[in-house]
Formats: sequence, C-alpha cells, structure tokens
Amino acid sequence: MSALDFYIACILGGSLSSGLTHAGVTPLDVIKCNMQ
Repeated sequence: MSALDFYIACILGGSLSSGLTHAGVTPLDVIKCNMQ
C-alpha cells in the first residue's frame, strides 16, 4: 500500500464518517428548532 493509497483511503474514510454523523445530527437540529 503506497502513500497515495493511504491518502485516498483517509479521504474516503473521513468523508464517510463525517457524512454519516452529519446526516445523523441534522435531523436532530431540525427537531430541536421545531420544538422551540
């Protein structure tokens, strides 16, 4: 595994994890705003 492969894997992993957490947090924010 070269440095470039590792770099690409990090980008994919980071975008996946941040995308999942963002998708999970956004609906909660919407619910909070609607409750207020």
